Amino acid sequence: MSMWEGTLWTWLRSVLIACTALPIIGRLDLGLNGIRSSRRGWVWGALLLPLLTPGFLVGYAYGRGVLALREWEWWNEIAYVLLSLGRWVPLGLLIVRLAPASSISPMGMHCLQMTRPSGQSFTERLRDWGTWIRFGEGKKYVLTFGVLFLATFHDFDLAALMGVESWSVWLFDAQGAGLGLGESLRRLIGPLLVQLMTLVPILWVAGSGWRGTDASVSRRDRCGGRAFLTVWGLAAAARGCLVPWGLVAYEGGAGLASIGRQGNQWVGLLQEGINGLVAGGTSALFAILISRWVCGRADLKEGWTGRWLVLVPGLFGPLAVALVAMAVFQISWIARYAPAGLSWLTALIVWLIPTGVLLQLGLRSRGVPMAMHLGEMLKGSSNIDQRRGGWGIWWKLRGDEWIWSVVPLVWWSYFDLTISSMLAPAGAVSAPVRLFNQMHYGHSAMLSALTGGAVLIPVGLLCLLMGMRRIALRGGIR
Repeated sequence: MSMWEGTLWTWLRSVLIACTALPIIGRLDLGLNGIRSSRRGWVWGALLLPLLTPGFLVGYAYGRGVLALREWEWWNEIAYVLLSLGRWVPLGLLIVRLAPASSISPMGMHCLQMTRPSGQSFTERLRDWGTWIRFGEGKKYVLTFGVLFLATFHDFDLAALMGVESWSVWLFDAQGAGLGLGESLRRLIGPLLVQLMTLVPILWVAGSGWRGTDASVSRRDRCGGRAFLTVWGLAAAARGCLVPWGLVAYEGGAGLASIGRQGNQWVGLLQEGINGLVAGGTSALFAILISRWVCGRADLKEGWTGRWLVLVPGLFGPLAVALVAMAVFQISWIARYAPAGLSWLTALIVWLIPTGVLLQLGLRSRGVPMAMHLGEMLKGSSNIDQRRGGWGIWWKLRGDEWIWSVVPLVWWSYFDLTISSMLAPAGAVSAPVRLFNQMHYGHSAMLSALTGGAVLIPVGLLCLLMGMRRIALRGGIR
């Protein structure tokens, strides 16, 4: 399959996945409305497991079975679509739940429809449908479609290990096989033009017309679909997280003894894990600072401003960002003074900025100014217990905001394969990149054990961070 054929096929598959995900997201949204708040944390945990499970782990776990059934036509494509739905539907659900309210509330749309005559023509119905999309709740689903399309159109790790046709896999392999940088950039123009033509109408719809109120104001009172929510959550968690982890753990158990006899394997894995965490943490910190500057006091209701243009390079995907960064840092005067690894960190930051902005908008939609004001007053009190309570409120609001802004970015940059494979210095390769390169040669017990260990490194650090957070909330901060 040629580059253009791969681009067209990837576009069709991405549109199919995004369109299929929208009604599923709508049903899950209604189901969440009927869940008691005390149980929502567990429900969200089950829903988010596939999103947080690294794609290379899922692809490695299912890759052997998919490749064994390659003689069944479309089998790998069907498996990839199902896994992608389970992986990206939670992201779309988060966008729908956290997006600001639209210009016309659901009640307003209902009143508008009540004013219409009973026998509407097709043209009038089409006009009402356009109003719902442009100014009503449909705006959220248009924005969600755009994000899901981008996520699937630029997906690399899962597509590569599942053996499906994708323009990103084709170009990445060609670049690794010796395709010139100039030719790679020239061939990159086609996929980016296809993406741009798809996103222009989405940006026109979702670029303005939001209200600055909390998203919960426009939340529908209707609820239902709890059975669908339960079935989907359990199936997605099992298919996208538990089964891959189970397969890797089962196969990797036999490799622990071999690795134990070679202590340098664990030492090397830990060093490579630290490389990935340092690069991920540094890039995530800079990306979230830029994201906070981009958001500032601006709101989606104010439309697009110049600072929002900072998001544009990252929307072109990690492969495009890596190729452009490679070209820029090969300019003679830049290459002369740029330290090793700067191109790697710069590309990661650029790629993470759109995700950081999305996280900032979601966190700020909660709105906590009164509680924050109370915390500031208590922090200035002469009573030590009140000061401790004030710091606890501050940490609960602002500390959690920073944690849940930075942690996801560190997680995704740690497991990035495209930018890190192309730009990381030879002595700073991250653990996921090295293991991903070995996965193309098949399965082994030792490789499965190392794969599980590479994923557990950031998980262990996250558990340590959550323990420190709990101590702080119990009054550890004076």
